[in-house]
Amino acid sequence: MSPGSNTEIYPAFAHIGLRENPGKKPQPGHLHEKEKEIKRRISLAWKAFWNLKFIVLERTLSKKLRMEILETCVTPALLYGCQTWSLSAKLRNSLQICQRKMLKRVLALSLRHRVPNEVLQKMAAIKDPALQATNTKWKWGGYVARLRDGRWTQTVTLWDPRIGKRSRGRPRRR
Repeated sequence: MSPGSNTEIYPAFAHIGLRENPGKKPQPGHLHEKEKEIKRRISLAWKAFWNLKFIVLERTLSKKLRMEILETCVTPALLYGCQTWSLSAKLRNSLQICQRKMLKRVLALSLRHRVPNEVLQKMAAIKDPALQATNTKWKWGGYVARLRDGRWTQTVTLWDPRIGKRSRGRPRRR
């Protein structure tokens, strides 16, 4: 608690599923916030996967049912908030790797089987998570572009910080 007040200051907290660090600047050499968030989403997806292991790893259930459970319960945990992510190739790859590992567990495939990624994707009949994230982002962008009632969502999205002229010379050091 800060002196003279009854409010507690938390260094980091989860707000609507997203991890927030108020007032904290990223340190050099540390992961960027989006990388931390995606790693957190991957760990939460694995948590959801292991909570459902009695269903998704059960061989007596049909493959279609197990894939539907994976698609409806685990993938949303992985992709929650993906409308705001700007995915680099590395982050895309980490999402795809996470899904492939889960699919291999569900289909009881190991590295010895040497199944190519494309074949695994066709066997599972599940969408690529990086492609889903991109499509969701485009849908969100379309929704915001169609807003006409002056909501803050549209204002913040269409805001251009480069108003005015840049001063001449080298930028001042912060």
